[in-house]
Amino acid sequence: IIDRFRIDFKTWKPQEFDLHRVGSKPITALLQLNRAYTLTSLEEYQLALNELDMAADIAPQSVEIYKIRGRIYDALKNYPEAFINYRVASSMYPADPDLRGKLALAYEKVGDYKGAIEQFEKAARAAPANEKYIYGLARCHALNGEIEKAREFLHKAIMMEPNSSEEL
Repeated sequence: IIDRFRIDFKTWKPQEFDLHRVGSKPITALLQLNRAYTLTSLEEYQLALNELDMAADIAPQSVEIYKIRGRIYDALKNYPEAFINYRVASSMYPADPDLRGKLALAYEKVGDYKGAIEQFEKAARAAPANEKYIYGLARCHALNGEIEKAREFLHKAIMMEPNSSEEL
């Protein structure tokens, strides 16, 4: 059964979506987003990006498109593109601390530490119990040459979660 339904990603192409048939009806791109998410998990990034392009044609207002694109570009170490997509997603859902945290990391990875600090501060205000944002503030203040502020945030983060070895 597995051999019968096996997919070869080198030759596989998803079925095209007929936008003309749908017209201007408000619909979601759930199939394309689910495939993109699965393909991303399988590290088939180009195929996932193709699905996301189709999803953007179908429902450009879907925040998931930009979240998954950000994740893909982050994995590909294309940080400017990751930044663009996380910025769009954050503008759609500004109160989401997870998106703010991802945007902050994108700012950090493109070398804009002041932008990263601003986003980490917003994320920390929205989710004060999440120590990762405080560790992020410590790291970005250090990278920005603000050692005393970095120490202050590092101390606070360690008090919140001393066993966060990844962040330390």
